[in-house]
Amino acid sequence: MSLYSRACVVLFLLGITACGFEPVYAPTTPSAEFRNAIVLPDPTDQDEFILVPELEKHLGQVRTEKFQLDWELDTATRTSAVSAEQETLRQEVIGRLQYTLTDNTTGEVIKRGTVRGITGYSPTLVSAVARTNELDARQRLMRILANRLSQQIMVQP
Repeated sequence: MSLYSRACVVLFLLGITACGFEPVYAPTTPSAEFRNAIVLPDPTDQDEFILVPELEKHLGQVRTEKFQLDWELDTATRTSAVSAEQETLRQEVIGRLQYTLTDNTTGEVIKRGTVRGITGYSPTLVSAVARTNELDARQRLMRILANRLSQQIMVQP
């Protein structure tokens, strides 16, 4: 590594520490109180069965039931591209997740908001492949919603 590269790395690290940067999962950050402390609702449909483990990756599995996360998940599928012969070439899966994070000890709503996401897939004439493509798109959508939700809870004040 050249002297110039080393100097750039040192300046970068100094810049990050000077701006108050802290990793979101550090034990001293305000978001640490949420880690492993949020009770998630039991899944009620296929999308939620995908969403809950994705959220547990970010928020951790419950050790203390300090907070309760409730949500309303809405998904819809729409056609986004059609051929000249009126065959569907592209489908979109759109998701909206409205959530409320409540402190279990006081009953106070800590955070409330909405996250949205969209993915797409190409349906085929073979129904089994089309179903697989749709399921993959739904899995990607739930991952997007989980990422955005955990970001709002852990990072944003």
